[in-house]
Amino acid sequence: MLSAAENFTLYIRNFIRFSKFDFSKSNVLETTDRKYLKSCYYNETTGQYCPVFRLGDIVQRAGHNFQDMAVEGGSIGIRIEWRCDLDKGYSECHPQYNFTLLNTENTTKYKLK
Repeated sequence: MLSAAENFTLYIRNFIRFSKFDFSKSNVLETTDRKYLKSCYYNETTGQYCPVFRLGDIVQRAGHNFQDMAVEGGSIGIRIEWRCDLDKGYSECHPQYNFTLLNTENTTKYKLK
């Protein structure tokens, strides 16, 4: 039962704005393809602007096993860091995601990366 939840997805929408430089950007690919978000998953190299994450991938990126967490429970924090070089332009501003276990009960059981 819970194993199916590993393939559930989470949509994480995020915006940044540097008003002083009249610059703003979203973590979603600007496209006219209405099917894009229904068919993409986040990937650091090929899908950097697809904010759709599998729950199993999020737990794995936090350094944990989904099946263990499904049984024992847990909370994961999501940090989005934008790396931007505004001197180089719009194409040099990218989101980076970091997932971390938040609950302290399991922190001793699981080794954090």
